[in-house]
Amino acid sequence: MNAHMSIANTGLALFWAMALQASEPTTVETIRMPGAGLDLSSRNEVDNAIRLACDWLADRQNPHGAWGVSDNVSISSVALTALCAARQKKYSDNQTRAALWLKSTADRQLADIETHALRLLALSLTLPDSSVRSNLFASLVSKAKANTVISEATPATAELWHLATAAAGLRPAAEPCPSTFDSLRQIAEDWPPFPCANRQIWRTAKTINSGGRGMLACGQAYIDWRSETAVFLLGSQRRDLAGGGYWDAPDQDRQILETAWGVLALAEL
Repeated sequence: MNAHMSIANTGLALFWAMALQASEPTTVETIRMPGAGLDLSSRNEVDNAIRLACDWLADRQNPHGAWGVSDNVSISSVALTALCAARQKKYSDNQTRAALWLKSTADRQLADIETHALRLLALSLTLPDSSVRSNLFASLVSKAKANTVISEATPATAELWHLATAAAGLRPAAEPCPSTFDSLRQIAEDWPPFPCANRQIWRTAKTINSGGRGMLACGQAYIDWRSETAVFLLGSQRRDLAGGGYWDAPDQDRQILETAWGVLALAEL
């Protein structure tokens, strides 16, 4: 009798165990298509890297708003643009001081169209919409055209100028840059570009997002460029013992530039 009851109880226990297993939801792995947005874990790592880098940049801003040993317009423009990309209120004071300093350089003769474009892009992200803003941007573009030969710019610089004037409201944002599609084809043929400078990575990501709608294909195969770019940038960022994170370079000015371009590259992912 007891033996029969034991066997029965064992059978009942096995039945309930199988029933419970069957009732548990089955985990289905999400299939991530190449070129799609980053998964949650990678996205969190990218966001943290941006925060660390912007903390590092904010700590190295000069009191009057510029960055760099010699108050360089290009360095300050890229650093300000990077802080804007972080979209964090804690950098608002840094952004205001940088924008005011860059605005004060409006009468400065700049040697190249690239520097004009970088300053215009940075100010377009920070100055409030007003007639003063519009007049300033029109003046900056007029001076750039008077002092430099835009038609002789390299394709990379031409794309940057196109981006800056569109951001400033001086050109339709949807108007494509003629060289974008040629650049996109070349990027796919040469992939992967690593190791390379963060500025090149930003330009590559920007071109893919604007000209390829976020997708990069080589023949019939799509390239998982976001994931591969994130792995490289996250792996090359260094932690500062004093706080924050940065990308290394031979001197402080180039560290600031490399870190700012790193932020902008990550923001494109």
